[in-house]
Amino acid sequence: MKILIAEDDAASRKGVTVYLTNQGHTVVSVENGAVAWEKCLS
Repeated sequence: MKILIAEDDAASRKGVTVYLTNQGHTVVSVENGAVAWEKCLS
């Protein structure tokens, strides 16, 4: 499953990304909702 993570705290973003990647997911992580929205549109 492809998952987009938008989290401003870098440590939390990294932890969630590592966990989900280890569970077999494809993860894109960004620092805020505006960047997440741009990722969704591209």
